[in-house]
Amino acid sequence: MISFPVYEEDELYSNTTSSISVLGTIHGHRHRWNPFAEENEMDRSENPAVWVKWVKLSMQGGRNQDGVYSFRFIINHNPRKLLKLDKWLDHKNNADSNHSNLCLSACLTSSNYGRQGNNITIHARHDCEACLIVDHTKERMEIRFKQPNAISQISHVSSVQANGFIWDSLDMFGKFNEHAPGREMKQISETIWEKKVLLTTNGGIDFRADGVYQFLVSTNGDEDQGYGALNYQNSVTPSVIDLVPGTGFGSSHGTSYHSAPTVKVLDNDIYAITLLLDKGNERLTIRGTTGGRIEMINNKANSVQLLGDIHASDSFDPTTPQTEMVPIDASEQLYEKYIDLDQGNYSVNFAIGGELFLDTMGLGCWLKTNGTSIKGLAWHGKPNEYNIGFKVIRKGHYRFTYDRSSDEFSIEACGSIENQPSCLKAISSISTLSIVGNMPSPLIAWEPKADENLMISLGRGRYEKIIDLHQGEDYQFKFVANRSNWQIVFADYELDGYGMAYNTNNPDPYNSSLEDLRVYGQLTTHGNPPPIHFVPSISGMHHVMVDLWSGAYGIKAPQPAISK
Repeated sequence: MISFPVYEEDELYSNTTSSISVLGTIHGHRHRWNPFAEENEMDRSENPAVWVKWVKLSMQGGRNQDGVYSFRFIINHNPRKLLKLDKWLDHKNNADSNHSNLCLSACLTSSNYGRQGNNITIHARHDCEACLIVDHTKERMEIRFKQPNAISQISHVSSVQANGFIWDSLDMFGKFNEHAPGREMKQISETIWEKKVLLTTNGGIDFRADGVYQFLVSTNGDEDQGYGALNYQNSVTPSVIDLVPGTGFGSSHGTSYHSAPTVKVLDNDIYAITLLLDKGNERLTIRGTTGGRIEMINNKANSVQLLGDIHASDSFDPTTPQTEMVPIDASEQLYEKYIDLDQGNYSVNFAIGGELFLDTMGLGCWLKTNGTSIKGLAWHGKPNEYNIGFKVIRKGHYRFTYDRSSDEFSIEACGSIENQPSCLKAISSISTLSIVGNMPSPLIAWEPKADENLMISLGRGRYEKIIDLHQGEDYQFKFVANRSNWQIVFADYELDGYGMAYNTNNPDPYNSSLEDLRVYGQLTTHGNPPPIHFVPSISGMHHVMVDLWSGAYGIKAPQPAISK
């Protein structure tokens, strides 16, 4: 069983430090950037202000298999209590004089929304073990290692890339490949970079083709060293998007105020994307070189929509009036919506500004509550957040709230049932996993609740199933948890930067490193993603394997018979 995190509000919002977690590509598991994941926690030392974590680093490790790692720190599992890099220190003055090359030191800076400071980025020049040490009272960090010159810091921006849906002609894997030809932005001055690209009113993601483009800014060929965007109604400078350092596709800071830069093209034109990388004031502008008009969607994030199968149709479409929540305070941070619900299991998430590209908010963690209401913190981990699942035990009237100032959500019984016990129950774990698709008998095609589709649990998030597959058939499938009606779904998301093509197949899912996931892909839970495709090269009993902890999956074909 895999349990979703549950925390006390006193812990998340405490002024004292009860935990520090390190997030980043130093981890091989699927929740490497998840602030709520317990496996990211550091250990407290004898000094209560100092926290430590030993990690293994490789010359071929990191997101791009080049030995480059990025990470940051979170206090009390609260996404708004960040510690990021302020500046590197001269380690010769901050380590034992006899071992000055065995320690890197840095000043950290605290931040609510990540605007201050960068991800910490290091280069492993040799395979080694390193100890991360954080003193949260002094906002200082050290990285200690035993092999001379094994690790160096990265602090200089040598190149900038624009990657994402702005590359209309490429497939889904190519769009977010920051190493693809033509991505480089031109340096205009010490702090200004620019890229010109054709954008059209019928461009953008293929199934929409409505001129809405989402993209990312990478530096040094790495999204995690790059920049995302802030979502808020910017009435002072509506033609500018404020940027957030150190946030790629998977490393987003994850609040409702974070996404990638998102724009809507109103005229076909060659557009100049211009970055101002002035520390603490990073900004982005886009202008048509011949007068083409554009809307900055990030600056229109002034509403919240409630999505999910609580709606009978168009369940996850934030443009329909049925999803609109109503602001109930002067600051327009707190929103609510009332809905009548029958008994049953449901799945919801929250959209920002009526635009899916501003990144829907799924489950970060549950907060301990009673049987007439449930609460939690929403989060988006592009694309590793779960939908928010819950069970309605008593038919009745329910109130949904969302607070953008904290990303706290609640669901509570109202009216005639508000004083009744056991009205609601949070879905707080994954107890089963099924493979669901156009699989042959005895499996039941596309039926997520069928017993025949259940996989065998091996423990620690590992599942397997033996299936008789036929050579040359195009099998399409996803993995569904808890025999639910597509409420918790795992598939390989082609835009997450892991996996290089649709036809790759991991040969050893139970022993996969981050580098393996980069090549073969990983399972993600971003809503209800498209199915995985697999075409067997040989007929016979195939071994389907899943590791939900790492996100690795694969299908092992039968060994061909050896002719005598």
